[in-house]
Amino acid sequence: MKKENEAIMTEEIEEGAVMESAEMEQTEAPVVGEDDVDVLEDNVAGDAVAPLEAPLDEAESDADEDAPAADAAAGRRPRRSRAVPQRIIEGDSDIALTALTPEQSREQNWRAIKQAMERRSILERQIIGVEPAGEAHNTPMVHVLVNDFKVVISTREFFDANLFSTDLTKVSEAERNRREFQMASRMMGAYVPFVITHAQSEIDPATGERVYGVRASRKEAMRRKRNNYYLGQTPRINVGDKVKARVLMSAPKGILMEVVGQEVVVPVHELSSCKWVDPLYDYAPGTVTYVVVTKLEVNREDKTVDLAVSRRPLDADEAKRAYDSVREGIRYIGTVVSVDQKYVRINLDCHVRASTQVIGLNGARLHYGDRVSVGVTGKNDRMRTVYGTCLPIATRTF
Repeated sequence: MKKENEAIMTEEIEEGAVMESAEMEQTEAPVVGEDDVDVLEDNVAGDAVAPLEAPLDEAESDADEDAPAADAAAGRRPRRSRAVPQRIIEGDSDIALTALTPEQSREQNWRAIKQAMERRSILERQIIGVEPAGEAHNTPMVHVLVNDFKVVISTREFFDANLFSTDLTKVSEAERNRREFQMASRMMGAYVPFVITHAQSEIDPATGERVYGVRASRKEAMRRKRNNYYLGQTPRINVGDKVKARVLMSAPKGILMEVVGQEVVVPVHELSSCKWVDPLYDYAPGTVTYVVVTKLEVNREDKTVDLAVSRRPLDADEAKRAYDSVREGIRYIGTVVSVDQKYVRINLDCHVRASTQVIGLNGARLHYGDRVSVGVTGKNDRMRTVYGTCLPIATRTF
């Protein structure tokens, strides 16, 4: 039943993604693309980085100032004069005051990028952009930012195959690109781990400026984290542990989370013990929250992990205290968070769930976001939910 629920959840996420327009406007990414990096790899040997152009000395500067007149006298096209580098004045100080120019800061950040690549460090950043496949890239690209350098991750190095309800290796390249682009777009703002795999730079002969190309792999980072936390002889994660998790994607019936290298679908009813949860609002991509491990089965031969987590234990005590304090015959204020054919779900400000008829006492139909007062007429101890009559006190105009 658990796996059937996860399959339904995954299909819902994909269906929500497919409903979005596939004809999204393609934007130009200023970062050097995958093909550009391949060119850089051919031109730059190994990890060697082309040195910055050295400033001209005084003699060369003087010669350049006389060059236009000499060229004109000889009937040649005047040569472009080289700009004199701007001097940097350090000033006087009796203590060491460290400051970096933008060029020095960029060079320092680039060295940190190269060092992270050489050490195969696992980094974690937010997704800031998603680029569809096109002439520059054969696959969609996910963009993250590291030390002000844009890093690109191909969706082939971003997604695990088992995340999708269908085997994408059996569909056409165009269909796979479309699905991966839409799925990645739903994850904008999420924090993802990755390992930098390529970092190259060189001088662009057309502009004279240095250009950079950085690529990374999320799949390698996820594999290493799973090996570290789950697949060792003694797992570092156990049932009952409280673990910090990252929300990757939200849907009306649940959320997709990453729990130290393992992706897991969390149904909406497992997100709180004391309120109705709207995942699209309460757990948007990028949200970081604690969860409790409720199930963990590891198959080391197949290198698979069956994981289940919940947030309900975290606020269970608060939910019991709040529910016990609510009494029948008293009216409480709250907010409508869900509306269906017959009933509305309301979160009372006292951290208790309520359910009432979809039509209020004044005959008006209740809507999502309405502020209401609920007169409690009954309680369900098993569900920790109160029931009663509802009266709108503030209705949205849209």
